[in-house]
Amino acid sequence: LVLMGGQGNLAQAEALNRELMKARPNDVVAYSNLLFLLSQSPTITPEALFAEHCRFGEHFEGPLRASWPVHSNSRDPNRVLKVGFVSGDFYNHAIATFIELVFAELANCKDIEVHAYYNNKTCDSMTQRLMALAPKWKWVADMADDELAEQIRADAIDILIDLSGVTLKHRLLTFARKPAPIQVSWLGYPGTTGLRAMDYYLGDQYGLPEGLLDGQFTEKIVQMPSGVLFNPFSDAPEINSLPALKNGYITFGSFNRASKLNRETIANWALLLHSVPGSRMILGGLGANGENGRVIEIFQQQGIALERLHFYPKLAMVDYLALHRLIDLCLDTSPYNGGTTTLHAAWMGVPTLTLVGKTFATRTGAIIASHLRLQGFVAKDADDFLRKGIYWSENHEELALIRRGLRSTFEKSALLSSTTFLNGFRIALEIMWQRWCEALPSRSFSADKENKINRQESQ
Repeated sequence: LVLMGGQGNLAQAEALNRELMKARPNDVVAYSNLLFLLSQSPTITPEALFAEHCRFGEHFEGPLRASWPVHSNSRDPNRVLKVGFVSGDFYNHAIATFIELVFAELANCKDIEVHAYYNNKTCDSMTQRLMALAPKWKWVADMADDELAEQIRADAIDILIDLSGVTLKHRLLTFARKPAPIQVSWLGYPGTTGLRAMDYYLGDQYGLPEGLLDGQFTEKIVQMPSGVLFNPFSDAPEINSLPALKNGYITFGSFNRASKLNRETIANWALLLHSVPGSRMILGGLGANGENGRVIEIFQQQGIALERLHFYPKLAMVDYLALHRLIDLCLDTSPYNGGTTTLHAAWMGVPTLTLVGKTFATRTGAIIASHLRLQGFVAKDADDFLRKGIYWSENHEELALIRRGLRSTFEKSALLSSTTFLNGFRIALEIMWQRWCEALPSRSFSADKENKINRQESQ
């Protein structure tokens, strides 16, 4: 089922998952796979997607709510906070590249004590670096959900942060037991967990503007100046001049995984290829498990000849980044936008044309574009996607100018500012904690706005 979904056969994978769930209704992996597949479906409505996540919560969390503990953590708003991070991705994984910088910053904070709960047995150089930054580290892959919950309670964690959502190796059934007084979901999955035990979801003002998507989350939304802290690859190649200036034609690109390459997305790309004579497209990170064959077939059904498509397998990081030197403009997937791939492309001077939608997963591209002042690459619908794609394909000098300055713009943005991120993150945790200390319910808020209000009140 995972392989089928990974190849982009979402409808078949969904049907098989539902059959499996009928036979094994308490199989949390099958249910999680279903939610992850649905989040990538171009046909499901935001309301139906949210309802499916809520059903997951009711099924697995509902029976546990009556036994949620009464937390005895000291309600002191000024003491050192014990903050726990739960993930199965503390290895050479995209999530770990973000978290490494966060752990490094928090290691210097005297008012935060970091605890890491690693739900995996993989140990590589990234794992070793994270362990050095978070000495209160526990390997928890062999712990049952109730055992892990008891461990978290024994560690007296104040704020417990989920970094997985419903993705592989999550521990949401531990969170469903409410082992910490405040529980937060962040970074690993662009959507709700469906759990009432999860108090907050961390984002930013571009992805989750006030009131826009609150109805799609069981959690309260917290806006930070930036929802991520990007860590560029240290040996990234230098940005070259726009390839189209030399080639005389535009080259589009995508490095998103195969499961995001649904028929609707490829149809949008194909229409753009038809509308821009001579254009080519590079697709990277594919090649295994028949992925190319399915993608090629859909392109050919849309009238795109194979010679206009160039496929590359997964490569070492430096080689993957170097491929961007062949690309003029990346094209985003929908309804599950690229994230790390879009950031990597921007670091190499390549903007990504994205189609914004009505769920958080369809706003990732717009978030990055907003931080990098690339709003001209954000399309409101398929027609706008085509119009903007044609525009940038015809305006090579303007695109070349953006390319030359994009890394500099990136370096000055909140996406790369450890100070901006850390301030927003700490303020967010402080507000959550203060509300709990005062026995107040969780609520949505902007960490940046709250900080400004607090500064004004203190003057």
